[in-house]
Amino acid sequence: MSTGEVHGLRILHLAGEPHDTERIRDVLNAAGIRVEAAFRAETREAFVRALEEQAVDLILSDDCRSGFGGLEALAVARERLPGIPFIVVSADLDAKAALAALDAGAADCVPKADLSRLAVAVTRARREAAANAERRRAEATLSWLAAIVQSTGDAVTSVTLDRVVTSWNRGAERTYGYTAAEMIGRQITGTIPPHRADEARAILDRVRAGQVVENVETERLRKDGTIIPVSVTISPILDRQGAVVGIAAIARDITRRRQAEAAARRSERRFRDYAETASDWFWETGPHHCFTYISERAADHGVNPEQLLGQRRWAFAADWQDEPEKWQAHIALLDRHEGFRDFVYKLAAADGSLRHVSVSGKPVFDDDGRFAGHRGVARDVTAAVESEIALREAMRQAENANHAKSDFLANMSHELRTPLNAIMGFSDMIKSNVLGEAAADRYRGYAEDIHVSAQHLLGIINDILDVAKIEAGRIELREQPHALQAIAKEIARLMAGEIERAGLALGCALDAGVPPVLVDEQAVRQMLLNLVSNAIKFTRRGGRIAIGVRRAASGEACLSVQDSGIGIAGEDIPKLMRPFAQLGSVYDRNHQGTGLGLALVRALAERHGGAVTIDSAPGQGTTVTVVFPAHRVSNDASSSKSAGVCE
Repeated sequence: MSTGEVHGLRILHLAGEPHDTERIRDVLNAAGIRVEAAFRAETREAFVRALEEQAVDLILSDDCRSGFGGLEALAVARERLPGIPFIVVSADLDAKAALAALDAGAADCVPKADLSRLAVAVTRARREAAANAERRRAEATLSWLAAIVQSTGDAVTSVTLDRVVTSWNRGAERTYGYTAAEMIGRQITGTIPPHRADEARAILDRVRAGQVVENVETERLRKDGTIIPVSVTISPILDRQGAVVGIAAIARDITRRRQAEAAARRSERRFRDYAETASDWFWETGPHHCFTYISERAADHGVNPEQLLGQRRWAFAADWQDEPEKWQAHIALLDRHEGFRDFVYKLAAADGSLRHVSVSGKPVFDDDGRFAGHRGVARDVTAAVESEIALREAMRQAENANHAKSDFLANMSHELRTPLNAIMGFSDMIKSNVLGEAAADRYRGYAEDIHVSAQHLLGIINDILDVAKIEAGRIELREQPHALQAIAKEIARLMAGEIERAGLALGCALDAGVPPVLVDEQAVRQMLLNLVSNAIKFTRRGGRIAIGVRRAASGEACLSVQDSGIGIAGEDIPKLMRPFAQLGSVYDRNHQGTGLGLALVRALAERHGGAVTIDSAPGQGTTVTVVFPAHRVSNDASSSKSAGVCE
């Protein structure tokens, strides 16, 4: 018998004598079965070790040898290598022993006296082993496929050509609401809605003809009566001859997908409704910054969406040539895939008018993180831009008018001062009784009134003119290093009489260590006179006024006037720094004044690059400090006089 299809056999032989193994090798080789290797084992330990270490195709055992062998070896082999054929070769093999071996799982039994049967037994055993292995692989594959079918979320079912259910997975149970026990062996028609019956029959006719119907979106009926949308693929089941013997179907519940699609459509409709009704318009650009979408609302502002699609924003900008740096920065931002807000540019509208457009946008990326473009909103800001331009022009004109006013007042200096000087001259003659003794007392009273009024009027006009000249930039500072202590002493001596008549005490705190300061001496005198005059006005009898000179820790020189007067509320302090500002009766309006004193002090201080600070509270007095910047303070203190009190 030819067995040439079997080659390269590796045998494990459980035998006591080496010549038995060699004899078996010779018999098989003579039959055309090439024995590649034959391993002999005499003991259980050697047998188990060979099973673990050697890749064998066949196991032979002497059932009748003493010790380990026969059925015991068969049990060990089936436990460790169940797929390897096991043949019993024995010298005293009877029918009873052979049946026992076959029942225990032996592939065959061959008596030693008739080894010519061995080649046939080996060939048959190996073929059966191969068939068993193939069957196990097929079963494993089927089991694996069954597990996949059971674990999938889709409904996987099969029916006969008469539509009787033959399989029903767990996905079908979840999708349709019927258990497998309820459906297997029954007609599947219960899952077809009545209005879909014709469609279902047409599909089954196509499948019976051998066609595969893929991804048909339809509807199915659940056990609870609800109708669900599904996507089905239906295929014919063929036998080995290719005949259609059944129908397999995979159905996927697409309820959530439909809901998501409906939500997306609603969102898109909502977006387009907004886009069509909003005063602004919406836009999108692609990865190369070309417009891919512009809402129709843009047409209401002179922008033709169809003409702009496929173009870049700067291709139709009217200020591209005039403001290249602005556009270069904007394009660089787009290339960096960044968002932007309120980018304003000029646009030539379809009617030829020039529009100002403000755009804002954010970058868009696809699901893989790749840049897809920008999208955003645009609005016409022409009215706002033109209003801003008009406002700036109005402010400029108002500023010019203010300067014109200041120039006018400055030019009126001579015309106003000249007649006032004459009035003062004539009144002085009357007061001096130049015309004689007749009605001298009466003339003297008139003259005194004229003289006082003229001085007051001249002071007002001088303050107005000084402020006007400062605002007009026509005042020139004659700056030289001066000791603030000396100027403070001079003003203290000059105002001492008026302070005494007002019933006030005067003190000085003049730091001799403050070096000379680069100032206009006359301007400093005027500032100090104004501050002391204000202190006299708003300090009641019995109060105190102090003039101070010190140097701040940061190097500035400080000139201050402090009083114990009625004080000022914090919220009212900024008002007093404005020209002509005067507060209400709570601050004692019994004194005359124009409200220019502090404004003039601040203007002169700012002309020196300095500032004015006020520290005050109602009923606690007031301290006004003029601060000269550190760079005006000399580094040499030798010319400053030591003076701690007013002389």
